[in-house]
Amino acid sequence: MDKAHKAKIDAAIHICEKRFQQFFTVLDSRYNEADAAYIKNFLLQNTVFAGGVFRSVFTDTPINNIDVFFTSKEAVVEFLHLFLADKTVPGKGPIFGTTNITKGGEFLWSGNSKREPMLAFCTERAKKPTELITDFDFSFNRHYFDMYQYQMCFDADTFEKKGRYVVTQDNNKQALACYVRMLRFMQQGFQIDT
Repeated sequence: MDKAHKAKIDAAIHICEKRFQQFFTVLDSRYNEADAAYIKNFLLQNTVFAGGVFRSVFTDTPINNIDVFFTSKEAVVEFLHLFLADKTVPGKGPIFGTTNITKGGEFLWSGNSKREPMLAFCTERAKKPTELITDFDFSFNRHYFDMYQYQMCFDADTFEKKGRYVVTQDNNKQALACYVRMLRFMQQGFQIDT
């Protein structure tokens, strides 16, 4: 692997790990010790980082957020139970208020820092990571990092500002949204083949 590519992978992983660690610090402050340890272990074992954060670091474009995907539907149910039941220490509010949950099922956390990318826990697409990335509509977004297994997987054109548009079941239904995304990437200098 090219040294420059390895350095970018390390930088992207560092950003993800740093934000997760900051989120874990908040868990420690809002939950009793046993519950916080359970939640942290659960998240490490049942989530992966995927999508835009890696593309942004690899291509030197701004990071909007860090997408965290669940590896099974059962994990999503457990996540919802853990965070919607609000078992925080008395006097501490929930981590995800109603303004931090999108209609699309993303649970957004920015912590106290508005300058760092927010974590977006995506509850809609729960799959094994290798299946998950095949649903991504642009080849340069097809990568994930599993922090628990410390494993990175990526598409061949991940490191370039060029790629291909991939028709998937989801984006075929949402043609206008995909077109808007394609235009945004092209404005950032990406070359896209269809």
